[in-house]
Amino acid sequence: MKVQNFLVILIFLSVSCSKNTPDNHPNSPNPCFDGVKNNGETGVDCGGPCTACPKEWTAVTSGTTADLYSVIFFDESNGWASGSGGTIIHTTDGGNTWSAQTSGITDTLNSISFVNSLTGYIAGTGHILKTTNGGINWSIVTTATASQSFYTILFNNASNGWVGGTDGDYPFIDNTSTGGVLWSNRYTGQPTNQHGSIRSLDFATAYNGFAVGTEANGLSLQTADAGNTWSPLNLQAPALLYACDFSSQTDGWATGNHNYYFATATDLWRTQTHLPDAVTLRGIKLVTTGQGWAVGNSGTVYKRSGQYEWTTVPNIATSNNLYSVWADGTNGCIVGQSGTIYILK
Repeated sequence: MKVQNFLVILIFLSVSCSKNTPDNHPNSPNPCFDGVKNNGETGVDCGGPCTACPKEWTAVTSGTTADLYSVIFFDESNGWASGSGGTIIHTTDGGNTWSAQTSGITDTLNSISFVNSLTGYIAGTGHILKTTNGGINWSIVTTATASQSFYTILFNNASNGWVGGTDGDYPFIDNTSTGGVLWSNRYTGQPTNQHGSIRSLDFATAYNGFAVGTEANGLSLQTADAGNTWSPLNLQAPALLYACDFSSQTDGWATGNHNYYFATATDLWRTQTHLPDAVTLRGIKLVTTGQGWAVGNSGTVYKRSGQYEWTTVPNIATSNNLYSVWADGTNGCIVGQSGTIYILK
């Protein structure tokens, strides 16, 4: 081999791969792409120090066997999950490790909403909890009546928020402007004899909001005046709906034992075949029109790869039900039955 050619190869290797582990195959023409984990790759030749490897859903230890029904992260490091028996757990390292926080109650804690790194709310079956110090302390701000159960909570800021659930088997939505101290009813199904429970709330804009829930004939509501009034929004087919999410005013999906996308042109939830109905889906998080995740029973996870394209994620090694998912453009966390947690890692 000519000296100049040998020098060219050495220069190419030093530029393309800065080794941080010994190369066990020094004669490989390019150890970053030689089919062997020998250059610091986290997966065989998926990049290592040359190119970042795609993240995969990886199981981590939650430290609890409680069913976890909700998860939220305020940033890429700080997150909270809640569930049965008053369970609250917290992470400060992106979900790699979790520690328990004390709720002081034994409710099933169904839904979490944080407005900044310190202030957050949790809706339980019988109480609404609030923290102003990142969960070091949680206090009861609202106690449900004997006929009420809270299932979903959403705060826009520390003062203004929404809670939904069931009251005497009728769905209801309440609003607060006092940080949960006082609530005003904005919707109840009682006058029309509509039964069921609100399970999820989301606002596509400051004025346009949506709520879905569980009722044999279908439960879907819409507001166009920032939540002051809510009206039924017909479904093409009855379904039990557990989650809805919007990434923009024109991009929304709802999931349950049937799944829907929101058709802006007709202002209706539309049935579809893109996100399969093979299992009941319990949670959904849309990041952009082409990115998102949906999770459900029997360890099912779907990845969004286009406006209507969803594919099954194959490497989820659990048959436990998965109840909630949070994600941004890079990071993600899934929680579910018996303390199951997966993070994008």
